[in-house]
Amino acid sequence: MKTSFVALMLFLLSSCSTVNRKEKVTPRKFVTLVPEARIISQQVSTKQSATKRKDFKLEYSDARFKFWKKYFQERNKAGFLKHLRRGSQYEDVITHVMNKYGLPKDLFYVGLIESGYGMQAKSSASAVGPWQFMKGTGKMYGLKVNSRLDERQNIYKATEAAAKYFQDLYNIFGSWDLALSGYNAGEYRIIKAIRRGNTRSYKELVRKKLIPKETINYVPKIAA
Repeated sequence: MKTSFVALMLFLLSSCSTVNRKEKVTPRKFVTLVPEARIISQQVSTKQSATKRKDFKLEYSDARFKFWKKYFQERNKAGFLKHLRRGSQYEDVITHVMNKYGLPKDLFYVGLIESGYGMQAKSSASAVGPWQFMKGTGKMYGLKVNSRLDERQNIYKATEAAAKYFQDLYNIFGSWDLALSGYNAGEYRIIKAIRRGNTRSYKELVRKKLIPKETINYVPKIAA
């Protein structure tokens, strides 16, 4: 998404910092007027931050991880293997795109969980395609969605859009557990949870039950 959107998200998160300004700060002014805010360091493009972004570290409950691992190995083994075989034909394309944007190649498994790489997949909430984009989010990231064409179902264009979205989410939250939570529940919902809990710790947000149950399971599910 455009830089202004990331700036807006960072501005909404600023209440978690120690900054106290009397002047009303607009998203456009945020980066220049509040350079000391902790969150802003996540948007600085350096070799160090790029290296950190590619490190796919996740925090999650061991119990939930074991549950999903067993689920994929036993209860849903046939379905999981079917999705894995279907996804494998797109893995090289996805890995290439993620690498192009300086992202972890293991983000491939997000698509596996989201849709099993079914191009026609559609959720009950009308999220469509391999990366399960909502119509508005898809359009925001350059995908054409109309009565004749839906590029959310195009593996190449949808993966490019997903990579840009992942990049923005990481710039906003600074960790993959929170970025993935934002992908699942929506960035506004995770920002609201962070502000309510006064913490940027994924584990603390889970402990305080400030994020939806589905999202609590989402990170260990991808890890498994």
